[in-house]
Amino acid sequence: MNSREENLVRSALRRVDPPAGFAERVLARLPAEKSGRKWYAMRGWRLALMPQWAPAAAVLLIAGVVLGSWEAHQIRERKAKAEQAKVELLEALQITSAKIQYTRGRVFRALTAAQNKGGLL
Repeated sequence: MNSREENLVRSALRRVDPPAGFAERVLARLPAEKSGRKWYAMRGWRLALMPQWAPAAAVLLIAGVVLGSWEAHQIRERKAKAEQAKVELLEALQITSAKIQYTRGRVFRALTAAQNKGGLL
């Protein structure tokens, strides 16, 4: 920033005292506090803490717990199936590898026997 911009920022952010009587006018506009008023009876809380909402809140809470545990069960079940599929795949690959080795050995022996007889190659 150059000095002109700094001066503009400083002048915009300088402290200004409020006009006389400002605090009294603000306090006069505030509603008078009613005696015996509970903390939860304030405007935003009154509706949220009404007793008729308690059953609905309980149903939502129970539904959340049930659905959460069902989803956790589904995830565990999918993981178990994936682990079983992995085990089966590894077993299939081992069997395939053994059969390929067996076939390779038979082909090698057949080629060796043919060369010894003076046939192939």
